[in-house]
Amino acid sequence: MDATVKREDEAGNTAMLNAALGHDGGALLEAARRHGLRGHTIFATSGVSGRTKFVCLSGAALLASARAVNAFYKATSEDCWIGALPLFHVGGHAVPTRAALLGTPPILVPWREWSVERFLSECEANAVTLAPLVPTQLYDLVAARATAPTTLRAVIIGGAALDPGLRRKAEILGWPLRESYGMTEAASHVAAEPEREGTMVVLPHWEARVDEESRLWLRGPALFSGYLREAASGEWEFERPCDAEGWFPTEDRAELDGRDLSVLGRGPSVIKILGELVDVDAVERRYLAMSGWPGHSAVVAIPDERKGNALVLAFEPSLGRIDAEREVSAFNATAPGFERISVVVPVTAIPRAALGKVAREQLRALISQPIRENH
Repeated sequence: MDATVKREDEAGNTAMLNAALGHDGGALLEAARRHGLRGHTIFATSGVSGRTKFVCLSGAALLASARAVNAFYKATSEDCWIGALPLFHVGGHAVPTRAALLGTPPILVPWREWSVERFLSECEANAVTLAPLVPTQLYDLVAARATAPTTLRAVIIGGAALDPGLRRKAEILGWPLRESYGMTEAASHVAAEPEREGTMVVLPHWEARVDEESRLWLRGPALFSGYLREAASGEWEFERPCDAEGWFPTEDRAELDGRDLSVLGRGPSVIKILGELVDVDAVERRYLAMSGWPGHSAVVAIPDERKGNALVLAFEPSLGRIDAEREVSAFNATAPGFERISVVVPVTAIPRAALGKVAREQLRALISQPIRENH
């Protein structure tokens, strides 16, 4: 099963929720009606605070995104979309809509039943051409040394940054990768890689700008209507975070050169160490590119009395402490002092959210006890 809770109401609103959240959708739909929402689909997401909030996307926004994505990948009625992401995720939910606009049936692989063998079999049997995946799924394909089905013309990687080392290995096996950047609030895609590898470009249906703090702002027809949040009182509040001109301030920092977009980091991934700003996600990407261990280790920051913060490598024991410490030493030899990894800690498994992103708060909780014991 997909583990998706789907609830609908008479106002045309639909809640698409991960069953693990513990919400049945009823209270959300009641709140949506009370705040005047009609014809919206509601997805859960979490911002930099880590608190769950619920994104409300109109039918028009979802259609605008699907049309734009089809156009960007030059999809026609000859194409076949496959969906292997959960339907409670906007990227998984978008696949049937994109296929419907082309007049072709999508191939849906239940998320809980993901396997390399099942995915390859469905691609071959249905001549799949377009496949959105997250990096964890790509890692599984590479680990299995699976070669790309000949019908595939674009494997769209989203949900998290793509490790350069993993990309190289996948491309050797023939996987036609196109990295993308999006968010639930944008009904999936904001930017994606063109046919030739390079910087991602903002899709035509978006206006984008960055402010003096490098925060990315968006405006366009696929933008969400607002957030539903449960207040401490238990009441559901509706928030429209756009300014008077319809611009939405995202949580991401970025560089924008014309339509070329480079995403630098998100909110609390940027911290201070020894008085210097450090993007923890960027440090992790560089470390993983050097070590070649995507999926088995992660870098997090913890408070440090002297430095302000310190970087910690958490690794799964299958890698071995000696190997981990050797790789960290090699990384630190080329990193500036404020970007060096201070501590190496084994964990049983790197905790991850539904689509494979590292669950940072859970990981910090896991490593805090071993660190205290070692000090």
